[in-house]
Amino acid sequence: MNYIQTFYINPDKDPFRDSFGWVAPEYHLMGWALSSLLLHKIYGRVTLYVNSPSARLLIDTLQLPYSEIRITHDKLTLPHPDLWALPWIYDFKRLYFRYLFYFFIYILNYYFMDKTKKFRIKV
Repeated sequence: MNYIQTFYINPDKDPFRDSFGWVAPEYHLMGWALSSLLLHKIYGRVTLYVNSPSARLLIDTLQLPYSEIRITHDKLTLPHPDLWALPWIYDFKRLYFRYLFYFFIYILNYYFMDKTKKFRIKV
């Protein structure tokens, strides 16, 4: 099973000043930390698809325990700031065809996994 998260920081955004839709920037960063740590604790292996600024924030600054980091969004430019979900759609489309015969679960950063709700898929 592949557990996947995506994050993209637009070049004009500052994660310590912009809230990315959350009430305040610190809640956004705490949300990432909580989501990542819970996923790591429950599943162990989580892959992160990001651009370079996102990798610097989540890996270098926050030191979150992702097992694999793929920098795939460096050439991606959002045509409009309201299209914040475009990197997720881009990854989902690419991953769907890559893992066509394998399972993957795409977990958003504002979903906080609980041990009692661990996904169990029987094939």
